[in-house]
Amino acid sequence: MTKEQEAIDYVQKQIDYFKKQIKFIEAVDRTYYEAEYKLYKNRVKQFETVLNMLKEKDAEIEKKDKMIDLIIDFFYKLTQESPGTTIHYLEKNGFDTSKCNNCSPGNDCRKCFKQHFERKLEYGR
Repeated sequence: MTKEQEAIDYVQKQIDYFKKQIKFIEAVDRTYYEAEYKLYKNRVKQFETVLNMLKEKDAEIEKKDKMIDLIIDFFYKLTQESPGTTIHYLEKNGFDTSKCNNCSPGNDCRKCFKQHFERKLEYGR
């Protein structure tokens, strides 16, 4: 579960909690609990705003992940069409075929490509 999904679940639980409190106050004499009622209503609005923002962020991340997978698929197809040239340029760019053990024509190197670029992102190499 991603951090965004964990945050979405947490915020949803908070919204549910405050909505239960609002229902309770509406069921009893609301005049006595008016301050709490307004506070809970406000909290629900705030949490719903945060929830929408988190869902948008999660959708953006999902879209980027799909884009990365498409790029990795493109690299893989390229290595199938011209394996020597593509692997050569990747090696010049720091791709280590000795760590992969499967980098030869006909083998699926998508995971290796993805790990290579994740390492480049993490370490800046």
